[in-house]
Amino acid sequence: MAGKWVEVVPRPRGEGVVVRPLAEPTGARHSRAQEGLFQRWMQEKTPVECVIAGGGSVVGRLAGFDSYAVVVVDREGVERLVFKHALVEIRPAAKP
Repeated sequence: MAGKWVEVVPRPRGEGVVVRPLAEPTGARHSRAQEGLFQRWMQEKTPVECVIAGGGSVVGRLAGFDSYAVVVVDREGVERLVFKHALVEIRPAAKP
């Protein structure tokens, strides 16, 4: 399953988890409003700026997303997992 998004489905205590390929987002917290925009930014390799609550930001290329987080790859190739609950805004990065 390398390189694929998966859904981890919790099961009752002691029964482990089920991991299955994610063809369609299923989480109730997933917003379809973001999906098309994020997909376009990923395909076009648009540089984005993730503004973090508290004033920080992460700039890079959007490499993936799910219901809870986005993955941003910076200029040095470092992958950063940014949890959506910490985000204020995601926007195309300003041109230098």
